[in-house]
Amino acid sequence: MKNGGMRFPSIEEYRQASAFLKDKCFKLWDIENAHGISRDHAQTGFPLVLSRVQKISNEDEIIVFENNSFRRHIDECEKAFRSDKTLFHKGNANQIMLSMYNNSIEKESDIPLERYVDNVRTETCSYIIHKKENALDELILRVDTFRMIKEKEKGADFIGGLFHALNHFTIDIIDDGQRNYVFDVLHLRYLAAKAFFLGNVIETDKPNTIIKTIPNPLHDSLIKFVFFVEPNSNIGFITTITTIR
Repeated sequence: MKNGGMRFPSIEEYRQASAFLKDKCFKLWDIENAHGISRDHAQTGFPLVLSRVQKISNEDEIIVFENNSFRRHIDECEKAFRSDKTLFHKGNANQIMLSMYNNSIEKESDIPLERYVDNVRTETCSYIIHKKENALDELILRVDTFRMIKEKEKGADFIGGLFHALNHFTIDIIDDGQRNYVFDVLHLRYLAAKAFFLGNVIETDKPNTIIKTIPNPLHDSLIKFVFFVEPNSNIGFITTITTIR
């Protein structure tokens, strides 16, 4: 399979990983509130039906937890890309969000655009846990759509997460010979998890930063991943993803 073998977790796996994740989420929530990212709630539990176990090597697996809106917003993102792939250039973050909103149930329900954007930013994510044999890695990867939108003199950019990474990648099958082609956005998430837990380390002096590379599975090149790791919770975030020769 393009994203590795996938299955539902057993009840025991699910309970163990859920309890482990819940503690990490509470730590992250406290830290974010203490550092200006004010949130009056945070999701700390995820349903079994939205959980998957996926292989990233012969010996290593990841447990992927999604919230209810993650797949829906990813689908809206891919529809926006396919309607106009030039949108995913730097400076077009607000246009992308408007295109997504126009295909959303939130618009049908008369929910304001601003509230939709805030939900996509803060509450749409996956948490990924690395599992080898019966041991869980202390590091957890949180995959956001994006962390913020930075307004510029001309346009606005996504900061962090998958949407920022899409500035450097394409999901258009016409581009499948390019080194920046990926099957879909979820494939990019899979590659990020594989890099975060198993990639080759590039040394950096930047605090709380991990830089790793993995071979590009679709091209003779490398993919470089930059992650920020919040040190109190040991939860990592995607800063950027690029291809290198």
